[in-house]
Amino acid sequence: MTLAHDTYEGVDLEPPGSRAFIERLIAACGAKPTDHITVAGRRAIRFALDLCRRGYLQVTCRTESSGSAAADGPSHSLWIVNVPSETELVAMIGTLGRYLCAGGRLVLAFEVSISQAHAMRLRQVLAQKGFVARHQSRDRYGRTFLVFYGRQEEPPASAQAA
Repeated sequence: MTLAHDTYEGVDLEPPGSRAFIERLIAACGAKPTDHITVAGRRAIRFALDLCRRGYLQVTCRTESSGSAAADGPSHSLWIVNVPSETELVAMIGTLGRYLCAGGRLVLAFEVSISQAHAMRLRQVLAQKGFVARHQSRDRYGRTFLVFYGRQEEPPASAQAA
C-alpha cells in the first residue's frame, strides 16, 4: 500500500479535485508546515494523511472519545470535517476547541454541498461560541469550507493577504 495516492487495482479512489480542496483549505487558514493541526470528524484520517503528505508533521487525528488532546499541546488549527449535525459539531468544538491556541483557526470542511442557509446558521452558532467568520468558499464540485478565528486574536498577516 502506498500513501502517495489512494487507488485500488488502478482505479483512483479520490473524489475529483480533492488535492486542490486540501490546498484551498491550507491557504484559507494560513497553515504553515510547522503548525500543529488537529483534524476531527468523518473521513478525518484522509485529511490528516493528506496534510502529512504535504509536509505537515504535527497533525493529530481525533474523535470525541479519543481522550485528552492536552498531551499533544495546543493546536494552531482545528479542522472539523464532514459533520452533518449541528449538535455533533457543537459537541466536537466543546471537546476539542479548548485545545485551540490563542490565534488559532477553526476550519469546517464539507465534501458535499451545504446550503447558504446552513452555512449562515453555522456562522451564528459559532459566533455564540466566540468565533468570528473569516472566509467561506465553495468549489466547482460543491465542497464547502468555512474558516473562523476566535474573538481575542487578530487573523495572521498571511491569511489576511489570502
